[in-house]
Amino acid sequence: TRWSVSRDAAAGTTRPSVESARSHAARTMNTAIPPTELPPLVTFDRVTKRYDGERAALTEATFALNRSEFVLLAGPSGAGKSTVLRLICGLESATSGRVTVAGEDVARMRRRSLPFLRRSLGVVLQDLMLLDDRSVLDNVALPALAAGLSHADAHERANAALARVELDALVGRVPPSALSGGEQ
Repeated sequence: TRWSVSRDAAAGTTRPSVESARSHAARTMNTAIPPTELPPLVTFDRVTKRYDGERAALTEATFALNRSEFVLLAGPSGAGKSTVLRLICGLESATSGRVTVAGEDVARMRRRSLPFLRRSLGVVLQDLMLLDDRSVLDNVALPALAAGLSHADAHERANAALARVELDALVGRVPPSALSGGEQ
């Protein structure tokens, strides 16, 4: 909390006023920093990814993705689109080069830090990784359970998520294989 003294010129008196640190910061700081002044959110610096020692999915890829930037990743089958996403998430490691996310070298991140990185990104890959031994609802609730929410809270959130994508509660009871590809 900041204390200051203000002078009432008309009355010729002074009085104390209280200003919270938050309101002072809001009043005095420039909160609208243009995205171009921030460091890139994702950078690829001469990244190569080879599979089976020979087949190159990416060769010397170099680019930067800025914050608040909308990017479309497009290309023919086998061009390396999924590989780029998997490298950003730390699901795979580059054969050579450097991938950074929010200034962190993904290859140097501790293994236990990678799940936090993935949760902050919100990437949906083609490989849906749904578990057929569980219901759709249980699959949707799984990340919340892994994050430490109670069973009831996780299922409440999962039901809300299913409702947001217009899947009713009955669909939540079936295995993922009972859904169409789009529903999955």
